[in-house]
Amino acid sequence: MLYRLIDWFFPLILMVKANKKLNKDIETLKLEVSNDDNYLSDYMNAFKNIKKEEALKLFDKVLTHRKTIEDKAKSNILIVTVSVTVILGLSNYFFGIKDKLNSNSVLLILGILFSFCLIYLTIGAILSIASLNAGELKETYDLSETDYEYLGLLNDDDEKEKETIFFLSFYSELNTKINLKINNYVSSTYSFLRNSLITLCIIGVVSCITYSFQDKKENGLETKLVEQKNELHNINSNLEEIGNNIKGDKQKDEENNKKILTLLDEIKVIFDNLIPGEPQ
Repeated sequence: MLYRLIDWFFPLILMVKANKKLNKDIETLKLEVSNDDNYLSDYMNAFKNIKKEEALKLFDKVLTHRKTIEDKAKSNILIVTVSVTVILGLSNYFFGIKDKLNSNSVLLILGILFSFCLIYLTIGAILSIASLNAGELKETYDLSETDYEYLGLLNDDDEKEKETIFFLSFYSELNTKINLKINNYVSSTYSFLRNSLITLCIIGVVSCITYSFQDKKENGLETKLVEQKNELHNINSNLEEIGNNIKGDKQKDEENNKKILTLLDEIKVIFDNLIPGEPQ
């Protein structure tokens, strides 16, 4: 579980770790072969019982597979180009959103997400370019002039074929490990671009939800202000009616007194409605 979380959020860590192991394996293999002419790894041992033509086909297949991986790296560069365009548009949106949102906490969350989006995209772009231009990833192992010179000194055809198969198996394994390193770069690039786009989607969702609640809040506030305005208007009308009753009736008989008390009760109810927390 922890491995998957690290791979999801920080794919660079596992990529560096995996490529360091591959570099160590390459150096170990070279050292073993240089120290023991008869050394065969598990990979090389699979070439032991096949013919020269079959070994050559397997060698060419490894190199063809590298071209396929490099094509994937080129497609990642295209995705990076499109993503940069989207992020630039998002940056204009983000810097103009401050005046539209009233919540500092939401702005902080969007700022953090935007920062992660930029970081993921930047690292993905660097890895994408590195997968095509890094010196250690462009190395291709093949028979050298020294190897051909050594094979030319062998008079026995069976021995010459055996040594040729040995070289092809050795260089095929080295090229396979280089292919794995390139593939790790390509896979990490994909992971960073994926995380960048997911972060971008989260920014969009958070913004939409925030705008929605903000509109509802503003509409609710506007409705409340209208209600309070109506209540105050009722208060004004009732006070005018009380004044008219008092001025128009000098005798203050029992009927008018009851009417005044009724109006006062209505005013009390109105004020109770306007004051939060007061029992009605």
